[in-house]
Amino acid sequence: KTTKLNKVPFNRNTVKKWRLKEEWFFDKQRSVMDVRIMGFAPLQEDRDEVNGQLLGTFSPLFWVYFPEAREILIVSPMPSAKSSPRPIDDLTEPAL
Repeated sequence: KTTKLNKVPFNRNTVKKWRLKEEWFFDKQRSVMDVRIMGFAPLQEDRDEVNGQLLGTFSPLFWVYFPEAREILIVSPMPSAKSSPRPIDDLTEPAL
């Protein structure tokens, strides 16, 4: 059995949303519920296969495992619409 790879050009402007996968846990040392990001995925709006119309639903293009990607992401500032670019940790780590 063979698998056929269908290459489709990627346009980053088609990514309209992001989906996060989180893990909630109880921190016994601080006696609080806490959260950590486990992964994220860019979402693209689904299209009708027959007429190409946008359906209003979104599907992930791929998933990124955040704990491994974090080391790469922390060296590049993330754009922020409200202020100047900030490191990824400022956007993802909860305030202590």
